Amino acid sequence: MILVKYESNYADEFDVEGYAVYKNKEAFEREFINYINDEDNDELSTDSLQDVLDSDIEPCVSVGSNECIDYDSVQDFYDSFTIRDISQKEADVFSKLFDGNVVGMFPF
Repeated sequence: MILVKYESNYADEFDVEGYAVYKNKEAFEREFINYINDEDNDELSTDSLQDVLDSDIEPCVSVGSNECIDYDSVQDFYDSFTIRDISQKEADVFSKLFDGNVVGMFPF
């Protein structure tokens, strides 16, 4: 199990932070790739993390009705995530405390 932390900032006005639990790093990467593919209207359409990271897409993460955090590259967006291993017991506590596997502002 892994805990993924998302940290970013909107225009030096406010910080955003969110957490999600995934079975493993591959599951997180798969969801990340799907998010980027969806953001790009399926023009990229790849299953390769490296292809996604090397693309010229500039992701935008919505933080309000008309606001989003703009990234210069997919790599910049990917770098806003921190991944750490956790035990199944820790994952269960997280899920119980927060009534699910995601809490806070998590992009996907």
